[in-house]
Amino acid sequence: MDQGRDRSRDRDERRNGVRGRNGSQTGVLRWTGAAVVLVALAIPWFLWGNDTVVAGLPIWLWWHVGWMGLAAGGFWVFATRAWGVGIETGKGEGTIDAGEPAADTGGERR
Repeated sequence: MDQGRDRSRDRDERRNGVRGRNGSQTGVLRWTGAAVVLVALAIPWFLWGNDTVVAGLPIWLWWHVGWMGLAAGGFWVFATRAWGVGIETGKGEGTIDAGEPAADTGGERR
C-alpha cells in the first residue's frame, strides 16, 4: 500500500517538475521568480497619476482587482503542484520529526 502512494507521489513530482521533497533547483528558482513578479506588480506603480475611469472605477483599481485574481490563481497552482518546494526536507539523516522533542531540550517541547 505504501509503495502505491510512493509511486503516485513520484509520478506527480516528475509531472510537476519537482524532484524529491526539496524540489529541483530550477523549480525553486521558477517559483521564486513567479512570486517576485506577483509581488512587484501587485501595486500598479505605472498607473499612478492616471485619471482614466472605466465603469465608474479608476483604472488602477481594475488593475489591482485583476492582478489579485491572477495572484490567487498562481497561488492555487503553486499549492496544488509544488507546495513545499525548497522547504520540506523529508525523513533522512539529521532531520527531527515534529512529534519528537529535540535532543538538546532535555525532552521538553518548546
